[in-house]
Amino acid sequence: MLKSSIFKAVADLVSGADARNEADHKAFLVFYRDLVETIPTEVCQAFGTLGGVRARTAANEEKPFGLQLSVADYLWWKRQIEEGTRFVAGPSSVQMDMLDRLTRKADIHRLTADERKALIALFDPA
Repeated sequence: MLKSSIFKAVADLVSGADARNEADHKAFLVFYRDLVETIPTEVCQAFGTLGGVRARTAANEEKPFGLQLSVADYLWWKRQIEEGTRFVAGPSSVQMDMLDRLTRKADIHRLTADERKALIALFDPA
């Protein structure tokens, strides 16, 4: 027979994970808002739409969404997250996908040799 203490320990682990997930999604909204407020418009336009952002809605439906660096999109995501939508792979994965997309867009937008060097130095300091 299993002891109730095992169930309590598992419940505590689940509760801690849920709280951490909530905090991670709230932190993502702060990060996302900061990007939308501070990145120049032409860079936001070059970013375009990050497609395939898998999220689970409050109705427990998992599907892909797009994400843009725009006020309207930020407000839409904010409402969705506040209503219970969660990124399937977690907010940090979405942040990495956003960084990857922005880096690739920067790289193809005719960076000079010095700009490419500075971009590399951000990720791989010598």
